[in-house]
Amino acid sequence: MRTFTAHFLAQCDLKASIPYLVLEIDWGGGTKYYLDRPPSTLTASGTRGPTIETPPVIEWPRIALSLKEGQVGATEQCSVTLDDTGGALSSILNSGVQQRAIVAVWRLFDDPSTVWPTDAALMFSGTLRPFDWTIKDNKVTLHLGDASRLLTRDLACTANQSTIPNSGAFPWLACPPESIDKNIPLGWGTAQRVEALLVQRPFRTIITQAIDGSTNTPTVTIQDDPTAFGIPLNTNLAVFVGNQLSTPTQFFANGGGGYSASLNFNGVPTIIASANVTYSKNGGGVSYPTFADTTVFPQALQTTLAGAVQTGWPVQIILHNSSDPVNYPNGVYWAVLQNLAYNDPWNNYYHFTITSLLANLQNNISAGDLLTFFAPLPQGVSAQPWPCYVSF
Repeated sequence: MRTFTAHFLAQCDLKASIPYLVLEIDWGGGTKYYLDRPPSTLTASGTRGPTIETPPVIEWPRIALSLKEGQVGATEQCSVTLDDTGGALSSILNSGVQQRAIVAVWRLFDDPSTVWPTDAALMFSGTLRPFDWTIKDNKVTLHLGDASRLLTRDLACTANQSTIPNSGAFPWLACPPESIDKNIPLGWGTAQRVEALLVQRPFRTIITQAIDGSTNTPTVTIQDDPTAFGIPLNTNLAVFVGNQLSTPTQFFANGGGGYSASLNFNGVPTIIASANVTYSKNGGGVSYPTFADTTVFPQALQTTLAGAVQTGWPVQIILHNSSDPVNYPNGVYWAVLQNLAYNDPWNNYYHFTITSLLANLQNNISAGDLLTFFAPLPQGVSAQPWPCYVSF
């Protein structure tokens, strides 16, 4: 936004004053300034300008002489010509793709009352137009445009935890792993009379209650309305909770404004408990992950989990903040429980170790990672930890 100082306005009101212009270009490796005359010809005391480069300006942009406060150049494009006898500008332009060079034109008066940069007025702000300059007869003509906001701003929108932040407990409303770091398509303009695309896919929702393994026929609330996807209520269906089959299953309105599912697992529930890593200390290159008993679910196992699981039973680990994302990217890993001790190293905390085909998996476990302890699975039966997806 353009503003004028009182000293600048006072010079504008005089019948005779000595204005001059300063060209500013940020070449990326440092900002340089150019005049149309030797700096020694500016005789007023005080700072007349910054350090001036040798190539002088031969022809200034045709910018209106009428300046108004609250504006920054009403010119969409213009050009400026500089002397390049020594080849300094040609060297800069040939050294790289100069398509985002920020350019500004300033006006000041050769009078002691106005000094640089306090009293300088911005006449034009823009950028060097992409690949648009002319080198001829020891002169360089730079074509400028005021579309700097478009040229210098990254228009890409990437799918990550900043644009699609996680909400609730994993994996509620989380950015799908297969979409991480991929560009979100941008649409331009408006659509009129465009036929809608219908994608046929299985109904998929999220359970909002835990399955603690105390019964083969639990009833849990679900996040979405099945009827919105054409799934009938109070009808026997085959449903997968994670990858464990539940049949028959019925969806029904629960009377509280939401919906529930009555599940029926053919196999014995295999999920023993889940917990969140609270702290992980690295000593001598070995990680010692611990978790507080208050993070254990179900609550009935908070102080007795060590007796409910055994050495050699499977443990599922979901890494959220891996210290080695190249070799151990965030995601789901399986390991075997080697040891689980309670009140170690502090009261009301568990300390555990695992064995895995991945040698450094334990060293990449950190605070916030999700643990799920399983009993050995019978052949052909599998399960996933809560919260998980229910698919039809």
